[in-house]
Amino acid sequence: MAKAYEITKVNLDTAKLQQQKHEPSDQTPKFKIGDLVLVTNDAPKLGMSRKLMPKYTGPYKVVEVLNEKVYRIDIKGEWQTTAVHRLKLFKTKNNFF
Repeated sequence: MAKAYEITKVNLDTAKLQQQKHEPSDQTPKFKIGDLVLVTNDAPKLGMSRKLMPKYTGPYKVVEVLNEKVYRIDIKGEWQTTAVHRLKLFKTKNNFF
């Protein structure tokens, strides 16, 4: 019984380490003030198919960093608070690599 307990403990510890490697909080992107970002287009317009709509809108400029997960961006002269999971860095041909 003690041997089974030790084997289970070792297996749980290795599984815990593997899950910590893939934790999504480590992979959150960091944006700086002035970066150009794209915003996900979640709500389809009435009468339009989601398949035909663009996935992202923008580019928009990051105006303020509220914390590591919330940013304020400038959309057509108005500031909007947006969560980091809705943002993607805008890449042009010059800054692609």
